Amino acid sequence: MIKNSLIFFLLIYCVSLYPQEWNRARLDSLFSEYVNLHHYSLPELPQNPAEDTIHTKCGFGTAAEVFIHFNEFTETQQRILKVLVIARPTGPDASIVSPAGFFRVHYYSSGPFVPQYDLNEFASALDSSYNFEVNHLGYPPPPPDTQPGLPPDSVGGDSKYDVYIIPMGDYGETDFETQISQDPGILRFTTFMKVHYSFGSGFYTHGIDAARVTAAHEFHHSIQVGNYIFRDNDLFFYELTSTSMEEFVYDSVNDYYGYMSDYFNNTDRAFASNSGYNLAIWNIFLADKFGIDLIKKQWEKMPSSRAINAINSSLYDEGSSFGKELNKFGIWTFFTNYRAVPGQYFEEAAAYPLLHMYSVIPFIPPVVNTTMIAHPTSNNFIYFVDQQEADTLTVLITNADYQKGIDSVDSFFPFQYLVYNYNEPGSQQLTGLYYSKLITDQPSQWTSSEFFNRFLIHEGEIPVEAVNYAFPNPFVYSKHSYIYFPVKGSGSQEANLNVYTSSMDLVYSVTKPYDFISGQKVLKWNGLDNKNRKVSSGIYIFITESGNAKKVGKLVIFNE
Repeated sequence: MIKNSLIFFLLIYCVSLYPQEWNRARLDSLFSEYVNLHHYSLPELPQNPAEDTIHTKCGFGTAAEVFIHFNEFTETQQRILKVLVIARPTGPDASIVSPAGFFRVHYYSSGPFVPQYDLNEFASALDSSYNFEVNHLGYPPPPPDTQPGLPPDSVGGDSKYDVYIIPMGDYGETDFETQISQDPGILRFTTFMKVHYSFGSGFYTHGIDAARVTAAHEFHHSIQVGNYIFRDNDLFFYELTSTSMEEFVYDSVNDYYGYMSDYFNNTDRAFASNSGYNLAIWNIFLADKFGIDLIKKQWEKMPSSRAINAINSSLYDEGSSFGKELNKFGIWTFFTNYRAVPGQYFEEAAAYPLLHMYSVIPFIPPVVNTTMIAHPTSNNFIYFVDQQEADTLTVLITNADYQKGIDSVDSFFPFQYLVYNYNEPGSQQLTGLYYSKLITDQPSQWTSSEFFNRFLIHEGEIPVEAVNYAFPNPFVYSKHSYIYFPVKGSGSQEANLNVYTSSMDLVYSVTKPYDFISGQKVLKWNGLDNKNRKVSSGIYIFITESGNAKKVGKLVIFNE
């Protein structure tokens, strides 16, 4: 019974990884997009090194989708794509090894595509990225390309990580090569890196600085897909992390500034609908508040969780939640440019763009009633202007429904926001003159924060979602420390927890005082049975009881 249930669970989980249907039109579009980025590598097309267009930030996502769906392209498309993405570049005729010996850099020694920046400085930048991301932050290094069944020197000349400096339509790209994971639901690959040869016109950052941040960005992609997972419907999170890694490794370069306006002009998007390049400041925000190690914890959760679930879970471990921090993040993004407050919020806030307001509405006493819609996991800014009093009221409305933000990013949910100049029953007082009320169908998923004449006067509080289930679920010994169980009822200072196999064999029982996480009562368990042993992989049933209230649920445990 346990085995069959586990197979069913894994089947549902794996199917959910790739819910998108790839029809011919979509494949043709993907083919065109990738060829446009790499047409310099096709001998039948003109070899023109001119750079008169704006270059894409990173080709990782496009290359990954081409690699995964390669067999679905036509034979003609496959012939071309095999040269561009499946095979390694053959043009570079020389190579150097980075000073620390981690990388082999392949380049053109003559002709129009000779690197236009100092190769030794670039090789040192690669080593710096490795030292910061692996040695300092503690990420595992990417797996070597010398895999079982291949000669030690069959790929790239040796086991060092290979980087190819070539003409291309983007800053850089991390390409898949050999699948190394056995689990079909958790795709991991060896990779190699491509980097633009010049970083001339058409780039936000130029020369060696552009090469430096590209090294930091692409190297983290190699860590992500080599050690954790590739999941194509979470691509924004891969780019979000890699773009923020540029700032962490090379704080003085700031190439990420070139993509921020796209977010500041569209904060009302669902979080996962962003490119990721425009959201580097989200990780900067989290690192400032919780420490940079929180980001690595999210990647450790990624193999068993969608990206927003991994973010929420890591914040839950810190006593917070995705929704609470999304609202606080919105507050930080308000205080940028000329609104920046020295010593508070983002360190570089004065250089950031200004927010685009969702709507600008005149306040005409005695009340203004606005009815609008919002995407899940979005921040929506409304600007009220009271010309009579010469006042402005900026309202941040956060829809914190992170589950809908995963599976229904294109959906909309209505809300009402009312501003009064009198004390309306059920309203909250903002200032001596203004009162407000937020009305939604699911109040626990929404909150508002308000700014009066550019001063924060009310900071909304989204409660951590009431724990109605075991969390994290599934629980994986190698990735998680505790399982948290909901406790219901009142009148007692302690609770009882019983954990059973699916055939109702008791594996763990305890009675002890419950804990609180952001106001919610929970019991936590480290996954060891009453004899202090790890339990077998399977589906388990739990029962918590406090006073006269019980809570029953299921969870999955993986003992790797």
